Amino acid sequence: MKPILTSLLIILSFSSAAHNNHNQYSSKNHHQAKVTQVPPIYRYVSVQATQPLCHGPNIDNTRQHSTPTIIGGLVGASIGHIVSQRPYKGIGAIAGAVVGSTLALHVSNSSTLGHTSHYWAGQDCVGLPTKTGKKPLLTGYAVTNKYQGHLYQTTRQSKPNKTIRVYH
Repeated sequence: MKPILTSLLIILSFSSAAHNNHNQYSSKNHHQAKVTQVPPIYRYVSVQATQPLCHGPNIDNTRQHSTPTIIGGLVGASIGHIVSQRPYKGIGAIAGAVVGSTLALHVSNSSTLGHTSHYWAGQDCVGLPTKTGKKPLLTGYAVTNKYQGHLYQTTRQSKPNKTIRVYH
Protein backbone atom coordinates (compact mmCIF):
# COMPACT_ATOMS: atom_id res chain seq x y z
CA MET A 1 0.00 0.00 0.00
CA LYS A 2 2.92 2.36 0.81
CA PRO A 3 4.41 2.08 -2.72
CA ILE A 4 1.06 3.01 -4.26
CA LEU A 5 0.66 6.07 -2.00
CA THR A 6 4.24 7.13 -2.67
CA SER A 7 3.73 6.80 -6.42
CA LEU A 8 0.50 8.78 -6.23
CA LEU A 9 2.19 11.61 -4.29
CA ILE A 10 5.05 11.77 -6.82
CA ILE A 11 2.60 11.91 -9.75
CA LEU A 12 0.57 14.66 -8.07
CA SER A 13 3.65 16.77 -7.37
CA PHE A 14 4.82 16.51 -11.00
CA SER A 15 1.36 17.29 -12.35
CA SER A 16 1.07 20.47 -10.27
CA ALA A 17 4.52 21.59 -11.47
CA ALA A 18 3.48 20.92 -15.07
CA HIS A 19 0.25 22.81 -14.49
CA ASN A 20 2.17 25.84 -13.22
CA ASN A 21 4.39 25.82 -16.33
CA HIS A 22 1.33 25.50 -18.57
CA ASN A 23 -0.20 28.64 -17.06
CA GLN A 24 2.44 30.95 -18.54
CA TYR A 25 -0.25 31.95 -21.09
CA SER A 26 -3.00 32.38 -18.52
CA SER A 27 -5.20 35.45 -18.34
CA LYS A 28 -2.78 37.07 -15.84
CA ASN A 29 0.06 37.20 -18.37
CA HIS A 30 -1.60 38.81 -21.38
CA HIS A 31 -2.48 42.31 -22.50
CA GLN A 32 -4.65 43.70 -25.28
CA ALA A 33 -3.01 45.24 -28.34
CA LYS A 34 -4.89 47.44 -30.80
CA VAL A 35 -5.17 46.00 -34.31
CA THR A 36 -4.20 48.65 -36.86
CA GLN A 37 -4.25 46.78 -40.19
CA VAL A 38 -5.71 43.49 -41.39
CA PRO A 39 -5.01 42.93 -45.10
CA PRO A 40 -6.11 39.54 -46.41
CA ILE A 41 -3.53 37.03 -47.65
CA TYR A 42 -4.42 35.27 -50.89
CA ARG A 43 -2.91 32.27 -52.59
CA TYR A 44 -3.69 32.05 -56.29
CA VAL A 45 -4.69 28.69 -57.71
CA SER A 46 -4.93 27.76 -61.36
CA VAL A 47 -8.40 26.95 -62.67
CA GLN A 48 -9.26 25.58 -66.05
CA ALA A 49 -12.57 25.93 -67.85
CA THR A 50 -13.71 23.25 -70.25
CA GLN A 51 -16.04 23.32 -73.22
CA PRO A 52 -17.75 20.19 -74.52
CA LEU A 53 -16.78 19.05 -78.00
CA CYS A 54 -19.30 16.60 -79.43
CA HIS A 55 -19.12 14.33 -82.48
CA GLY A 56 -22.05 12.63 -84.15
CA PRO A 57 -25.49 13.61 -85.38
CA ASN A 58 -26.79 16.82 -83.85
CA ILE A 59 -30.42 15.95 -83.19
CA ASP A 60 -32.14 18.18 -80.64
CA ASN A 61 -34.69 16.12 -78.78
CA THR A 62 -36.35 18.84 -76.74
CA ARG A 63 -39.11 17.45 -74.61
CA GLN A 64 -41.68 19.44 -72.64
CA HIS A 65 -42.99 17.60 -69.61
CA SER A 66 -46.78 17.30 -69.61
CA THR A 67 -47.19 16.53 -65.91
CA PRO A 68 -48.22 20.09 -64.89
CA THR A 69 -50.86 20.20 -67.65
CA ILE A 70 -52.37 16.86 -66.64
CA ILE A 71 -52.45 17.75 -62.95
CA GLY A 72 -53.97 21.16 -63.75
CA GLY A 73 -56.69 19.46 -65.81
CA LEU A 74 -57.52 17.01 -63.02
CA VAL A 75 -57.69 19.75 -60.39
CA GLY A 76 -59.78 21.95 -62.68
CA ALA A 77 -62.20 19.08 -63.43
CA SER A 78 -62.62 18.37 -59.73
CA ILE A 79 -63.31 22.01 -58.92
CA GLY A 80 -65.70 22.34 -61.88
CA HIS A 81 -67.60 19.27 -60.75
CA ILE A 82 -67.85 20.51 -57.16
CA VAL A 83 -69.09 24.02 -57.95
CA SER A 84 -71.59 23.02 -60.67
CA GLN A 85 -75.26 22.42 -59.97
CA ARG A 86 -76.66 18.91 -60.20
CA PRO A 87 -77.77 18.64 -63.84
CA TYR A 88 -74.61 20.41 -65.13
CA LYS A 89 -71.88 18.52 -63.18
CA GLY A 90 -70.42 16.90 -66.35
CA ILE A 91 -70.25 20.20 -68.24
CA GLY A 92 -68.69 21.89 -65.17
CA ALA A 93 -66.05 19.15 -64.95
CA ILE A 94 -65.17 19.50 -68.65
CA ALA A 95 -65.00 23.29 -68.43
CA GLY A 96 -62.87 23.06 -65.26
CA ALA A 97 -60.51 20.60 -66.93
CA VAL A 98 -60.01 22.89 -69.92
CA VAL A 99 -59.42 25.96 -67.74
CA GLY A 100 -57.16 24.08 -65.29
CA SER A 101 -54.96 22.50 -67.96
CA THR A 102 -54.69 25.80 -69.86
CA LEU A 103 -53.62 27.65 -66.72
CA ALA A 104 -51.13 24.93 -65.77
CA LEU A 105 -49.62 24.93 -69.29
CA HIS A 106 -49.27 28.72 -69.19
CA VAL A 107 -47.63 28.65 -65.75
CA SER A 108 -45.25 25.82 -66.69
CA ASN A 109 -44.15 27.60 -69.88
CA SER A 110 -43.58 30.93 -68.14
CA SER A 111 -41.71 29.72 -65.06
CA THR A 112 -39.11 27.24 -63.96
CA LEU A 113 -41.82 24.80 -62.92
CA GLY A 114 -41.99 23.35 -66.43
CA HIS A 115 -38.72 21.47 -66.85
CA THR A 116 -37.48 21.21 -70.40
CA SER A 117 -34.98 18.46 -71.12
CA HIS A 118 -32.40 18.91 -73.88
CA TYR A 119 -30.44 15.90 -74.95
CA TRP A 120 -28.54 15.09 -78.04
CA ALA A 121 -29.00 11.61 -79.45
CA GLY A 122 -26.00 9.57 -80.61
CA GLN A 123 -23.23 12.01 -79.72
CA ASP A 124 -19.88 11.37 -78.08
CA CYS A 125 -18.70 14.38 -76.09
CA VAL A 126 -15.36 15.22 -74.49
CA GLY A 127 -14.38 18.25 -72.42
CA LEU A 128 -11.69 20.42 -74.01
CA PRO A 129 -9.77 22.95 -71.91
CA THR A 130 -10.55 26.43 -73.18
CA LYS A 131 -8.78 28.83 -70.84
CA THR A 132 -6.64 28.73 -67.77
CA GLY A 133 -6.92 31.42 -65.17
CA LYS A 134 -5.92 32.23 -61.63
CA LYS A 135 -8.48 32.35 -58.84
CA PRO A 136 -7.70 33.96 -55.46
CA LEU A 137 -8.04 31.69 -52.42
CA LEU A 138 -8.14 33.38 -49.01
CA THR A 139 -5.55 31.75 -46.73
CA GLY A 140 -5.42 34.16 -43.78
CA TYR A 141 -4.77 37.71 -42.63
CA ALA A 142 -1.58 39.75 -42.05
CA VAL A 143 -2.33 41.43 -38.72
CA THR A 144 -0.47 44.56 -37.64
CA ASN A 145 -1.02 45.51 -34.00
CA LYS A 146 0.22 48.26 -31.74
CA TYR A 147 1.39 47.46 -28.22
CA GLN A 148 3.15 49.94 -25.91
CA GLY A 149 3.93 52.26 -28.83
CA HIS A 150 5.52 49.57 -31.02
CA LEU A 151 4.09 47.91 -34.13
CA TYR A 152 4.11 44.13 -34.40
CA GLN A 153 3.04 41.84 -37.24
CA THR A 154 1.65 38.34 -37.19
CA THR A 155 -0.55 36.15 -39.36
CA ARG A 156 -3.87 34.55 -38.45
CA GLN A 157 -6.28 32.22 -40.19
CA SER A 158 -9.35 34.16 -39.07
CA LYS A 159 -10.01 37.89 -39.14
CA PRO A 160 -9.33 39.35 -35.66
CA ASN A 161 -11.46 41.79 -33.69
CA LYS A 162 -10.32 45.37 -32.92
CA THR A 163 -7.91 44.10 -30.28
CA ILE A 164 -5.90 40.89 -29.89
CA ARG A 165 -4.17 39.27 -26.94
CA VAL A 166 -0.42 39.61 -26.64
CA TYR A 167 1.57 37.64 -24.08
CA HIS A 168 4.70 38.87 -22.34
